[in-house]
Amino acid sequence: MATGCGRPGRLGLTIVAAGLALLLVPSAVLAAGLSGAVQLRFGSAFGQSLYGLEHTVEAEPSSVFVRSELDWPVDVLLLGLEATLGGDLPAGRRWGLSLVVQTNLTDPRGEMADSDWWSIEGVLPLTKFSFTTSATEARGVLGELRGWLAPVGWGTAVNGADLLVLLGYRHEWLDLSAFGADGWQLDDDVRVAVDLAADTRAADYRLHRLLPFLGVGLQAWLLEVLLLDVELRLLGVFGLDRDDHVLRNKLARGTAYGLGTSLSLAPRWSIALTAALRLALGVVFEVQYLNGFAGTLEQDYYADDPYLPGDETALDLPDVDFYLESLRFTLQAVVELRF
Repeated sequence: MATGCGRPGRLGLTIVAAGLALLLVPSAVLAAGLSGAVQLRFGSAFGQSLYGLEHTVEAEPSSVFVRSELDWPVDVLLLGLEATLGGDLPAGRRWGLSLVVQTNLTDPRGEMADSDWWSIEGVLPLTKFSFTTSATEARGVLGELRGWLAPVGWGTAVNGADLLVLLGYRHEWLDLSAFGADGWQLDDDVRVAVDLAADTRAADYRLHRLLPFLGVGLQAWLLEVLLLDVELRLLGVFGLDRDDHVLRNKLARGTAYGLGTSLSLAPRWSIALTAALRLALGVVFEVQYLNGFAGTLEQDYYADDPYLPGDETALDLPDVDFYLESLRFTLQAVVELRF
């Protein structure tokens, strides 16, 4: 085994490059009369997401209504990075632009629930006829671009606050797979157990949430030591969902529209490192609610369904009403370098 000084590996080069960037980028930003920050986030998200469909078959003498919902936990560890650049405008106004990238480090804790109901007008009330749970694996990425303008400010460089107007776009992407199934279904009004092996891949879901937003915020600082950011947003919700039910050889594509809202709080304690650099430590807490209340789901078979009689290959199913809903809480520790 050779010893001594050799060529540095990729990890060493990455560390050196990152160190040079931390030295050179703040100097360049400050020389241009700007300010900036780089923030590392680590924490967890928890909550629930729901994906549902409804359909009514008009028939004589009674119409038939069917509903199906998938409900899965948002319970993962997260790692994120935020980069911010800002500056001053005439009349004391300030502006800023930030980019956020975030991903999950773990699969969701908990299981996905699949529930089905039906009713017959005037004959059968809404009745659950199937319920199963499945383990899940998921990988997701959140990306956000946000701009803000401070039209109103109070105080001085030492103590003060700015009122912000926000405009931006958030994109959430998730690949989710369900494995196995444990539960029951009704067969001639008799509850029959459902037991699918835990290593059997039941379905794959690819979800996109397109979330343009506008909002208001507050940036406050006290003695340049205590920092507080507060943001309240109104979001447009555009959901694109692709459901490959691999056990049934059925593909569904859903589009939903709606509204959402979010509130975030970010208190931080700032410490001077040099005349140009400050280190801030704190937390970021966010709650986000999305409601895609109007939408359509298209369905078709790409091969025969082994659980149904006959051959369903290339069979188009009627379009159905589609909706989505989610409530997510995020709490992350923050390490921030400000310059």
